Amino acid sequence: MFDTDVENDRYMSVHEAARYLSISQQTLMRYIRAGELPVHRIGARLLRLQRSEIDAWVQSQGA
Repeated sequence: MFDTDVENDRYMSVHEAARYLSISQQTLMRYIRAGELPVHRIGARLLRLQRSEIDAWVQSQGA
């Protein structure tokens, strides 16, 4: 059985997050560049998004 709190705090790649949101990676990157979606940078190029933060962002958008 999965612990939902642990699952909600999972970090996702850009590819995984785009699939989770059912949007293209380009659209996701547009949100990130605009500063609309929280992202964690690891080094110069590696981006990770936290599932709980994505869920909170979606709710704040009225979806």
